[in-house]
Amino acid sequence: SCAGATDSSNPYGTPALPRKSIPFSIPAGAVVELHGNIYRDGGTGVPASYTSPNNITVNGTASAPVFVRGASASDKPKIIAGWSVGGAYAIFENLEFADADGNLTTGPAGKFSIGSPSDHLVLRDSDVHGNLLGGGVAVASWTTALTHDIVIYNNMVHDNGDMASTADQDAHGIFVGPNVNHIWIIDNTSTRNSGSGIVVNAGSGRNADTHHIYIGRNHAYNTQQAGIGIKQSSDVIISQNTVHDILTNPSTAGGSPSKGIGFQY
Repeated sequence: SCAGATDSSNPYGTPALPRKSIPFSIPAGAVVELHGNIYRDGGTGVPASYTSPNNITVNGTASAPVFVRGASASDKPKIIAGWSVGGAYAIFENLEFADADGNLTTGPAGKFSIGSPSDHLVLRDSDVHGNLLGGGVAVASWTTALTHDIVIYNNMVHDNGDMASTADQDAHGIFVGPNVNHIWIIDNTSTRNSGSGIVVNAGSGRNADTHHIYIGRNHAYNTQQAGIGIKQSSDVIISQNTVHDILTNPSTAGGSPSKGIGFQY
């Protein structure tokens, strides 16, 4: 929104002449610093998500990782709408994801998703909150490509979905889906989500597809279904988490009784 901001002939941006948008493909070694309200203008002036087919791809390497970040923990940009990211060797930090319209009932929800193929990606020190329709953090591959070596560290994930919904809404705080392996979910707080605080679910018959998951030192409370719920997966460790005040899901399909940690299938 800065006066004069432009993407035209402005590949990098400066504080005096910032870019208006984030490049869809970010090269190795790049540092992308974000300020203000961040969204993709889909041509209508209405905030739009950086999601398929407009995903963000990071092309970092072990020696030249990508950083996408806010200025500091106390100066987070507000990303209104969701992101879907993929690629390799990148750190996303000091970001706030929020709903697009402010009234919580329409428009894209604040969500951060890691898709495939992806490896060596980190989301840390960020705040993720959606709207009554959904939101949260997701790590999954909906193709045959793998997503692996992922860290979700020290994030606040909250207010995703409608806590008063009588449907089985499944707006989880942190979701791990199919074709994911070697992921660390550490030191996060997950609260006021209409699904579980943290859930692992590769899908029916896919126990071997999602594996080697470490869930440690997280705080999950005041959420529905389960504080931590483990479904189809293998080699999962849950250690040193604090889980309390889990609510019974009032689903018309029979609901889900409250439980701190649950294992199914």
